[in-house]
Amino acid sequence: MGSFFYIVSKMAAAEDTPIVPFLFLVEIDGFSGSDDVAFQEVEGLKMGMNESLEIFEGGLNTNSYKLPTSVSYPDLVLRKGVMPDESPVTDWFVNTLSSGFSKPITPKEMKIQILSPKGGVMRAWKVMNAYPKMIEFSKLDAASGGFFVQTLVMAYDNFLPIKPERELS
Repeated sequence: MGSFFYIVSKMAAAEDTPIVPFLFLVEIDGFSGSDDVAFQEVEGLKMGMNESLEIFEGGLNTNSYKLPTSVSYPDLVLRKGVMPDESPVTDWFVNTLSSGFSKPITPKEMKIQILSPKGGVMRAWKVMNAYPKMIEFSKLDAASGGFFVQTLVMAYDNFLPIKPERELS
């Protein structure tokens, strides 16, 4: 009987283990399914309340009410190694940023998914109306021996958690 409780508690512990976010998948509308969206780092899935508006009650200046104003989202930052082949995502950034606003900016929807070691989706978010804001390449350093990395910075409207399309494995 003791081993039964041990097995059940081990199973419960596995389900309660925090997610390790080193396996993830980024999909950008129009670019999905290629190695071009294989990023090594993603940051910026964050939302926060902006400053509150403080209002004093008429005739009672000793008390005030703090009212929420709006929610803001920081920039989404994606990093990946630069590949020798052409990159449609990099081209989208360069074309958008170098057009001098003579062409309309084309926002994209994105999906960011954390994968289990078996390939199932553990958590997922949909990012709405993301568009290029900045592209940066790492410095060229003959002594470092590291990879040439590009950093892509995107603005976006908001993000929402979504139900994973693939079963948790």
